[in-house]
Amino acid sequence: MAVGAIAGIVTREPLWAVAGLTPITIYEVYRTEGESTRWASRVLLIALVLEGVLLLLNADVNLATLLGREVRQWPVTRCP
Repeated sequence: MAVGAIAGIVTREPLWAVAGLTPITIYEVYRTEGESTRWASRVLLIALVLEGVLLLLNADVNLATLLGREVRQWPVTRCP
């Protein structure tokens, strides 16, 4: 996991972090015992796989548009 995170930071490619987290998440799904924690582990794995697919496809997802909210621009001020 740490190697994937460091590689992602150095190369500025977040797919390395997803690749580093995938084996750990699969092991968590395998080892989890309780019913609710088993479901939480599965949802985490699904979210991680979906994130990897979106990164591979270079998808640009705007959550505000997806949720039907308007996008707000915040004013930027510069300090001397």
